[in-house]
Amino acid sequence: MARSPPRTVVVVPKSKMLEAAKALAECNCFHPSGEGDERLRNLTRRLRGEIEVLAQRIRSLLEKIGVPAEARAEVEVGSNIAVSTSTVIASVNNFIEKVEEGLAGLTEGRLGPLAEYVDVIERYSFIDVDVAALRSGRYVRASLYRVPAEAVQGFEERLGALGVYAVGFNIEEGYVTYVVVYTPEDEQAVAQEASEAGASLVLLPRVRLTRDQLREIAAKLKEALLKLEALAALLRVLESAHTTRTLAVFTGYVSEERLPRLTEALNRSTGGSYIVYARPLRGRPSEELPTEFQPPKPLKPFVELLGMYGLPAPGEYVPLLLMAITFPIIFGLMFPDAGHGLVLLLFGLYLWKKAGSEGWRTIGQLLVYVSIPAIIFGVLAAEFFGPVTPVAHWLDENLWHGHPPYASPVHELYKRYIGAAHGAEAALAVRVLTFRSLYVSLALGAVLLALASWLGFLRSLKERDPEHMLHTLAVALGFTGVLAIFVGSYIAGGVFDKYGVRYLSLDTTLPVISAMFGGKAVTVNGVTVPLPDSAFVFANIAKALIVLAIVIDLLAPIIYGHESMGQRLILAFVEAFDLVLVLLSNTLSFVRIMGLMLAHSGLMYGFFIIAEKAGGLASPAGLLVYIIGNIFVIGFEAFIANIHTLRLHFYEMFTKFYEGRGRRYQPVRLPPGVEIRIVKTAKQ
Repeated sequence: MARSPPRTVVVVPKSKMLEAAKALAECNCFHPSGEGDERLRNLTRRLRGEIEVLAQRIRSLLEKIGVPAEARAEVEVGSNIAVSTSTVIASVNNFIEKVEEGLAGLTEGRLGPLAEYVDVIERYSFIDVDVAALRSGRYVRASLYRVPAEAVQGFEERLGALGVYAVGFNIEEGYVTYVVVYTPEDEQAVAQEASEAGASLVLLPRVRLTRDQLREIAAKLKEALLKLEALAALLRVLESAHTTRTLAVFTGYVSEERLPRLTEALNRSTGGSYIVYARPLRGRPSEELPTEFQPPKPLKPFVELLGMYGLPAPGEYVPLLLMAITFPIIFGLMFPDAGHGLVLLLFGLYLWKKAGSEGWRTIGQLLVYVSIPAIIFGVLAAEFFGPVTPVAHWLDENLWHGHPPYASPVHELYKRYIGAAHGAEAALAVRVLTFRSLYVSLALGAVLLALASWLGFLRSLKERDPEHMLHTLAVALGFTGVLAIFVGSYIAGGVFDKYGVRYLSLDTTLPVISAMFGGKAVTVNGVTVPLPDSAFVFANIAKALIVLAIVIDLLAPIIYGHESMGQRLILAFVEAFDLVLVLLSNTLSFVRIMGLMLAHSGLMYGFFIIAEKAGGLASPAGLLVYIIGNIFVIGFEAFIANIHTLRLHFYEMFTKFYEGRGRRYQPVRLPPGVEIRIVKTAKQ
């Protein structure tokens, strides 16, 4: 369960206000509330805005320079924080303007890092003519082009066809530098040919800098950036300060395990002149409180997915563990192919272990998690790069004896195509397998929706809103009634075995549904089968739960509503009607599991047919078609299955119990390598 760090109040003498703010910034534990004095809050936010503009300019310059820079910085702050910050801002702004002016000639027309460009132009330092002037001649013009060695022959031939004179020189390894002489009329054609050859125009800048000089500039920019970031952190702390004639009071949030770090920092900065009061959260949590929860490292991919919906607010259940179980299972049901799952597993392991960025490593970890159920369900479906490969055939015949437990209806169409099944037999199998996959999808949805609804009811108990509590109870009872239909249909479906019209299991939900509407028997495959007693038991349970849910949803706004009685009655009818729609639409939404499974198998079957028309898998053309089809299906279906799995979690499940309106607990953090020094004036 997500929780909020204790609300923490720090009281210091007003003369120690800056020292305390420095301690709160340095301890990496204080999350400011932002509820300080209005005048001070407006001042600090304005200064932080100016700082961010300058910091962004510096980051842009550092990116343009392209040289890694290390630096340390010290920033002095006097008693007047506004004057101190404005002085630093003005100094940094002047420095940035000088750097931008100095690099203007070097950056002209450049898109890549300057460090790489400096290495190039140093090789042409022997040229002492004005290359730019050569490109602006009235009758004859000349340009320098760096052409990749592999494109030299084609470049020369195309220029020769234009009647343009060009001579090449070996100045750089891997490139040939050409002096191209042409008339003004041919300038556009020459530029076009150079672009097609991948050539770059050599523009010797007005400013000449070495890599060492660029590194020095980058280090100074980094130092300025550290100063700005340190001031921004200090100002963020001061946003939460209240002042009186003698005291300064900071309000914020500090994690319980970080409270010792806070007191240590305050002791060091204020000499013990402080009071700390930490008050744990009581009562109904506010959406404005920061959220703190410690997810296990193995669940990091699901933390990222959950963040797409929203962070938990304090007091909310964190559905990470639930998502870590259900997300891979649903993905595997939509993507049942052992071969394709193996590809995802290998690719995921590569990204997880070898990717350079943390984001790609997280994606790789997620691929590993979802690939394992895909492999398992692929074995259950007897599919290995589709149902037509030798491995898939072995799984079908030797492991499952021709009846894979999670076979797609398309599986039987393939067996009929190759002559392994007769028409009537295949038609019956397709119908039964369609019912089975439909049952699996809807039954899983019923289980998850009932679980999510009861979690929503438990959450409503904490909010102590009786109307909302009754509504969530009605939703939970309704989805439990839907679940009873599927549990009962599985148990009651065994009656078909006695009449020889049942193919394996999970083939239909007709018994309980028929009993709910007064039926006494069902007709399956031309045989009328009387319903067993278990069908009526579960039908009565389902009807009782659903009717009770509708009655509760009708009564909740009538009893606890604040409108007129007429408005309450209208609202009650709308709520009950909406409940029925939710029960139907949310449950039926899980049919997409069957739909994605059918789409996956259907695409593979389609590529198999195309490969057969191209000569069969034994021919090069047919094999190439099938390989391309597999690559397409792996990429396309994995992407689509991920989207629909997310949709089932976000819209069908999380809306029952999870709001995701929390704010991340983000303590103020000073950048590494920077120190804030408080300067006392003579008056102090």
